[in-house]
Amino acid sequence: MEMYMYKRLLFSIVFLLFCSCKLYQSERKEALREEQTRSKYKQQLDIWYSGQIDSQSRHWLFLTDSSFRFHPDSGLIGQKGQLAMLESQVKISNKQGASTNSSASRVKTLQQQSTEKWSAWVVPNLWLIGLLLVAFALAWKFRSFF
Repeated sequence: MEMYMYKRLLFSIVFLLFCSCKLYQSERKEALREEQTRSKYKQQLDIWYSGQIDSQSRHWLFLTDSSFRFHPDSGLIGQKGQLAMLESQVKISNKQGASTNSSASRVKTLQQQSTEKWSAWVVPNLWLIGLLLVAFALAWKFRSFF
């Protein structure tokens, strides 16, 4: 009986070790993804800072710390930022195409993030279940002391 409990305890410890490795791996993936997003954002800023010129040889630039959204009725919508120049001489078909592409990519990103967040929450719950099982096993083993 005693050997059986030690095997269970060893199995629980190994299981918790694997869960912690998975949690560490998911945190590293998230950090890597954030770094890649920052890198892409910086590349985009470099392109914007290089002085974009439109088809009529006019310069334009906008800076923000959040993403702008475009609505056909109200135009650009954002929380914070500076708009250096608003260019309204853009073809409607281009606006709609950009809006549709942006919306589709945003939905895809949100779905991916929600899936990853769900998997990130499962591992800590497994830790809690594992710790409770180990505590229950130890309490059962030493129930005469309680």
